[in-house]
Amino acid sequence: MPLAYAPAPPRTDVLLPNTVVSPTVPVGQFSPGVAVALVTEGGANVYRPCGCKRVDYADHFLGFIDSAVSASGAVSITVLRGAIVTPVRENDLPLVVGAAVYLSVTAGQVTAICPASANCRILRLGMALSPTTFVFNTDMQMEIP
Repeated sequence: MPLAYAPAPPRTDVLLPNTVVSPTVPVGQFSPGVAVALVTEGGANVYRPCGCKRVDYADHFLGFIDSAVSASGAVSITVLRGAIVTPVRENDLPLVVGAAVYLSVTAGQVTAICPASANCRILRLGMALSPTTFVFNTDMQMEIP
């Protein structure tokens, strides 16, 4: 009788070559669960904490830090739709199970409350599975002038 093996779950993260956390941002701001953008600084691709305000790189949102930052500044980023993410939450407030999760006005964080600040890009990131996790499924975005 042949043996059957359960398929390995797919990886949900990526480690981009030659891309590190921004040297202009304290490393302590790059912990697992922080929302990040991929931007160019001084000719190099770097990650920066990302929020819904345009000045917080809302247009360059990439995903969430998946692991601790290495000594070289490299870090894996969760980018795959359908991944279960444990994000850094604004003011450590719980997510609302079954409700939408949004990029927060606080760079690097998410919120259960749809942002209404001027100069924001509303970015729905997915749906909460528990007070601390959500399914990453970003499709909808809207500008607030």
